[in-house]
Amino acid sequence: MSDAERKELKEEDQLLKNLLKIYQEYRQDLSMTNEEWEQHIDTILERIWEIKQLLKSSM
Repeated sequence: MSDAERKELKEEDQLLKNLLKIYQEYRQDLSMTNEEWEQHIDTILERIWEIKQLLKSSM
């Protein structure tokens, strides 16, 4: 994996973490059911995990 690809993954990882934080801060304002909320969070967490695995394997 190139340095540019690693940098891009790190940036995506940070963006997803920021998105997760925003969801957590404003959850009460969202008109989602608990199930929809959990699906969104699960998707974000899965992608964060995938990025971490890609970064680990590239080192």
